[in-house]
Amino acid sequence: MALFSFGFRPFFLLAGLYGALAIPLSLIGYLGYGGEFTTWPAGLWHVHEMVFGYALAVIAGFLLTAVPGWQKAAPVTGAPLALLAAIWVAGRLAMGLSAWLPPMVVAAVDLAFIPALFAIGVPGLLDARAKRNRIFLVILGLFFVANSMLHFDIASDVAVTLAVDLLVLLICVLGGRIVPSFTTNALGAKGLRDVVHTPALAQGLAIGSVAAVGLADVAASQWTMLAPVAAGLGLAAAMANGWRMAGWGTRHTLDSPIVWVLHLGYGWLVTGLALKGLGGFDLVDGTASLHGLTIGMVGTMTLAVMTRAALGHTGRVIVAAPLTVVAYCLVSVAVLCRFAAAVPEFTVPALVIAAVAWTTAYTAFVVVYAPILVGPRRRIHPG
Repeated sequence: MALFSFGFRPFFLLAGLYGALAIPLSLIGYLGYGGEFTTWPAGLWHVHEMVFGYALAVIAGFLLTAVPGWQKAAPVTGAPLALLAAIWVAGRLAMGLSAWLPPMVVAAVDLAFIPALFAIGVPGLLDARAKRNRIFLVILGLFFVANSMLHFDIASDVAVTLAVDLLVLLICVLGGRIVPSFTTNALGAKGLRDVVHTPALAQGLAIGSVAAVGLADVAASQWTMLAPVAAGLGLAAAMANGWRMAGWGTRHTLDSPIVWVLHLGYGWLVTGLALKGLGGFDLVDGTASLHGLTIGMVGTMTLAVMTRAALGHTGRVIVAAPLTVVAYCLVSVAVLCRFAAAVPEFTVPALVIAAVAWTTAYTAFVVVYAPILVGPRRRIHPG
């Protein structure tokens, strides 16, 4: 089956479907109906499933596709890949039906995915040649720790903070590789050479400052007197990553949606970090950073990676279809509406519009990319 011929195929499809379902399912919980199915509070279930459901599916699809290329090894295909996808699906079912299952069963089923990914999907990261990429093993290991803390009700606020900050670090690391690389290729095809550059100092400061923010956030969630430190580091990380991004030639990509969406996603990382700093000093709404980093950064960057990788690895022309471009824009609409929901008189309509925008974006992704992900490799334009 083509669906299990490469790691990105089943996991990007599952991520797209779950991304489209996530907000409607969350709304069911907020309206008080989710208690019939799950014992988790609606807000915590929503955060858990967006991180350990949706985002982890995209991460798995990316690593299962990238690691074989990095290590010059055969990809995971067929039955082992189908088994990994089944473990992920089982985790979502266990979380969604936790009211009918013992908590230890729910935890065991949901927590099984990352160890399975280690064992079946990315053992190549343990190879001596993978030294540069072992940070992904560390990040996945810490994801497992954070998820375990949530399941066993150990400092849940710390676990949520750790999980979100790990996503920021992951996108900071990967974005610093793929955004300038893909931009260089795209601009080179237009005859624009030597446009993209990143000073070595900016590279180090960008990643180091984000890691420092994560450590400070986790500490501040336990010791509130450290909140100003975390806020200051957030502003510093925003400046460092803005400096890094300034050399990527963003203005030259505006005629290519498949490229500028990568810059948009990384721009939300910079914006979210700046909002984190400002929120820490009570200059903006405290939830603005969370939504900028999750809906904006994670939503946009994962959508950008899935759409580009699906086209490139199935032999299609790497050009975004019109409906795909609409999806890119709708994710940012969802972020802006979520910001507006902080104003009391706009809360309800803003939340509704944000939910509709996000769900429509991921429905559009599924409409355009489901045939590509389940179909054979060939060279056509999507949509």
